[in-house]
Amino acid sequence: MSWINSLAPWQWAVMLAVPPLIVLLYFLKLKRSPLVVPSTYLWKRTIEDMQVNSLWQRLRKSLLLLLQLLFVLALIIACLRPGFRSTQNIQSRRIFLLDTSASMQATDVKPTRFDAARRAISEQIDAMGSNDAVMLIAFSNRADVRQGFTSDRARLRAALDSTTVTNRTSDIGEALRAAAGLANPGRSSFNDMTDLQVAEAMPATVEIYSDGRFANIDEFNVGNLSPKFIAIGTAEASNVGIVAFSMERSLDKSGAAEAYGRIQNASPEPQTLTVELRQDERLLDAAELEMGPNETRGVSFRLPDPLTGVPYRLSIDSSDALSLDNFATTVLRPDRRLEVLVVSDGGQAIKTAFSTSVVAELARTTFVASDQYQRWSDANFQSLGQVDSTFDRVFDLVLFDSVPVNQLPPANSFVFGGSMSDATLWKTGPDVGPVLIVDWDRSSEILQYATMSNVRIAQGHNVEGPEGSRVLMRADNGPLMVTAPRGPFLDAVLGFGLTAQMDGKSVVNSDWPLKRSFPVFLLSLMQNLGGSTNRLANQSIRPGEPALVSVPTNINDVQIVNPSGTVQSVDRDSTGQIVFTATDPTGLYRVISSEKSDALLDAFVVNLSSAEETNIAAVNNLALGYQDVVSTAPSKPIRREYWRWLLGLGLMLLVAEWAVFSRLVWV
Repeated sequence: MSWINSLAPWQWAVMLAVPPLIVLLYFLKLKRSPLVVPSTYLWKRTIEDMQVNSLWQRLRKSLLLLLQLLFVLALIIACLRPGFRSTQNIQSRRIFLLDTSASMQATDVKPTRFDAARRAISEQIDAMGSNDAVMLIAFSNRADVRQGFTSDRARLRAALDSTTVTNRTSDIGEALRAAAGLANPGRSSFNDMTDLQVAEAMPATVEIYSDGRFANIDEFNVGNLSPKFIAIGTAEASNVGIVAFSMERSLDKSGAAEAYGRIQNASPEPQTLTVELRQDERLLDAAELEMGPNETRGVSFRLPDPLTGVPYRLSIDSSDALSLDNFATTVLRPDRRLEVLVVSDGGQAIKTAFSTSVVAELARTTFVASDQYQRWSDANFQSLGQVDSTFDRVFDLVLFDSVPVNQLPPANSFVFGGSMSDATLWKTGPDVGPVLIVDWDRSSEILQYATMSNVRIAQGHNVEGPEGSRVLMRADNGPLMVTAPRGPFLDAVLGFGLTAQMDGKSVVNSDWPLKRSFPVFLLSLMQNLGGSTNRLANQSIRPGEPALVSVPTNINDVQIVNPSGTVQSVDRDSTGQIVFTATDPTGLYRVISSEKSDALLDAFVVNLSSAEETNIAAVNNLALGYQDVVSTAPSKPIRREYWRWLLGLGLMLLVAEWAVFSRLVWV
């Protein structure tokens, strides 16, 4: 039973004063004028009236008084609006997961999907019982616990109101792990049900308010969670967006540049689009695209005289449900040769490849032996320049040529066939041979131009990366090439080397250096893992991802200007790198130095560039581990109120009182 106050305090004061006044009316003495009558018929009735109106006599039973008091009591209770509150499928412990990713900005649900999701959660908060415990977790590419378990509606509403939609991509995994940890406390593994439970589990319902535009969670055990998916958005929503945009200088050394964009039509209808390239607000070029249903097409523009550090903006004229992906930004970064460190014990193939004129133009390469690198790593990378003068600078890429790797450097790294120690969180299997490549990821930036089907390998081993790894190449014995993020860095491990040791001698292990795909692969490796700034001059990241900035070591005062013009001072970490994480706004970020009169040191851009977020059609079911969760409608708050019945009862009492009074008067 619950109550809702319907009156103001002064109104309650008036209402509660009515019963005492009714009772007082039965105590009042009536003032009557003397009247002489010729009969004694009314004497008895007159004596009774005088006795009733006597203040000092006991109040006698009166049906009228009882009916009047019951009527006022029914009216008072009706003003409190008594009733029972409930919701469909409500439980005492619930966890709300609110999707705040970029696709929730879609307007197919007015005003936006995010606003519709917040409104649905707000209704559930209003319907909470006094013993209900509710938690709110917002998620995009990471989880954010906005409010822990509480029964305080005010705190939940404040947390909900302060939650905003982001420009980030979507990944529900972290949010689900946080929710599962609350429902399965003390368990160190969510997939191993034999794991020791050190605390009592507290089952909960986890309600996911999202459009479902994220990858399925394959390895997840719901345990004591009861998942419920409330789909926000429509399955018929269509959208067209820019999923990639970059710029690189031409290889003909003419000084020109090529801008490349990729447009995705995530709708079942054909689209005719106008794609425009602008420098600031000045129109440079335009193209018209005819796109079929669910088609992705590329577009390119040649810039004869590009400017460094100036934003170039690609836009499409699509009036669809999501505007965030209708534009993207790129920039030519200041020319700077890469710093590449090659750790090798004499591999001739790698040394020859990095001695070519093309690589020499891109990077300054330093060769060291594995024992020399080991002395550097033993110093924990804290004393750059004190171990050896070779390391008195920041490296963009460290390449290991068939040597054991005990510790990964503070830079992007690539491992050619070396074994990985447990400290690196990588695992490599034993060498077997021969190895046959069966497939490779052609969508990968590193392998997109490489042909691996004709590469012969004498010996190799499979590779297993840490959490978040991605398999780029598979052989008949398992994964052969894997990439994985490591904070702001990216590591790649290849399960075979170009040379191998046999009887203490270095022998050829693969004919890959003789293929055309090998120099193409090295160039892609320099451009993507190295971040080559005079070939592929666009460092583009997604909103919320960390940006890795490398500046000369002799510059100490470094500042970053975001797209809105806000200036933020940044410091190097212990590795000499700058990791910048405030990358939610999309657009151009400029790295400057006040020591050199705000000279431009570097630049990078933030774009959505996500095919998953561009495809905004809401899904109807989610795959959480081994369980499929079908979309359901939000729980509708139900309140059964009884005040109308009380008003009806009061009306009946009023009629009865009138009937009794009329009968007494008639008599």
